[in-house]
Amino acid sequence: MAIDATTLSNLIAQIYEAGLGVRSWYTVVTDVAKAFGEQGGILYEFDARLRQSQVLGSTPVDPAMIAQYEQYYGSVDAFHHRVVHEPTLEINATHNLIRDSELERSEFYNDYFRHLDFFYAMGTIVRRNAGKTAVFGVQRSKRRGHFDAREFKSMEILAHHVDRSLEIAERMQYASRPSLDSANAGFVLLDASGKAVFATTTAQRLLEMAGIGFEAGLLTGTGAIGRRLSLLLHRLVQGGETAKAAGDHLDIDLPSGARLSVLAISADAALPMPGIGRLACLMVELHAGPRDRAAVLRLRYRLTTAEAALAVALAEGQTLRDIASAKDISINTLRVQLQAIFAKTACHRQSDLVRLVLRLPAG
Repeated sequence: MAIDATTLSNLIAQIYEAGLGVRSWYTVVTDVAKAFGEQGGILYEFDARLRQSQVLGSTPVDPAMIAQYEQYYGSVDAFHHRVVHEPTLEINATHNLIRDSELERSEFYNDYFRHLDFFYAMGTIVRRNAGKTAVFGVQRSKRRGHFDAREFKSMEILAHHVDRSLEIAERMQYASRPSLDSANAGFVLLDASGKAVFATTTAQRLLEMAGIGFEAGLLTGTGAIGRRLSLLLHRLVQGGETAKAAGDHLDIDLPSGARLSVLAISADAALPMPGIGRLACLMVELHAGPRDRAAVLRLRYRLTTAEAALAVALAEGQTLRDIASAKDISINTLRVQLQAIFAKTACHRQSDLVRLVLRLPAG
């Protein structure tokens, strides 16, 4: 089935979060398969020189099966022979490359796919780099029928972003960067001109705390922060060994006492998505000490002073009864405040709220 625009946007965000280490590729692949209405999905890399495979994410495919496929089945699989030399990021499907009757006679189908109720597969080689090949795709049962043109288009969009995410992950291995946590960090992707092509909601909120916004896709700020940001972006989009190897830092002290850290990572290699070209990434992370947590909650989630104090107290292990007694207010008043906190933070339970507060980094 075709993927709607909102779901597609959410999947793209998850793909970059996986590349940045915030999210598991297994979760991403599972969500991609679900979005297509399929039972299975896979993202793996194969090193031809070492004859070894590494599964980055799969559902419900056993990683051991991929190793066996590359070591044996790939050499006798007619589908593999026809797709292995296909151009990268060119989406294809089994029904375009092999007859159903031929697939049903194959060893791989009978040994593996048949037991998982898989028959048709759609995907692509997302990248070939330094002897490694990365493969991304989804699988469905025979009764679901062939993949259609709309599904091909959705897979093409996702595959391009998987390629970029893997590219960024490789670049970041050589960069000194702050640890990432989805509760306190986000990222912005920039094209060669410095214009944002994608930004997580968290990154937008954190930058807003420092007075940095987006105008026609360009990051802008005022005063000294605006000048420092402009210099950072200029160095980033111009490339160069410094930006490419270690990134540039921008630390901003916030009125609350917290500190916002912005790290620029350059990816100078030409990427195959038309109109995008070279890609760069800004990672944004909030550093806050325990005494700053209430202020950060007020700024980031628009909590009132009382709501922020309640959230911090709960995270410190106090009960509603303890807090009500200490403040000489009713538990019902605290429960009303707690429901308002849940609505603003998108938490559903008190335990979720405690985890959110505790994940604010010590600074």
